[in-house]
Amino acid sequence: MRYGYFAYELRKTSVNDISHELVGFAEVNSALQKHDTYITELRTWALDLLRKGHHEAGLFSVSYGEVVEYDELGEVLAELMLAWDGTSEFAQTP
Repeated sequence: MRYGYFAYELRKTSVNDISHELVGFAEVNSALQKHDTYITELRTWALDLLRKGHHEAGLFSVSYGEVVEYDELGEVLAELMLAWDGTSEFAQTP
């Protein structure tokens, strides 16, 4: 089984629709560490991705989960939302 981190930028496209654009993906070797370790490091991975990628302000959904066919997200083991101001996180969710 394959696992990885996924980051999506969420954008409102109309009154009732939101687009999910993949902005980051990193496959991890789950044989080296337990899932709990990768889940704990999810926020750190996401913030590093946003800082290094010079992403503009926005809302981001970040997940750790199973990697399925075509490197897409399958079963989600952990998820968080990040409000990003362009340089740092300005609101936290558990």
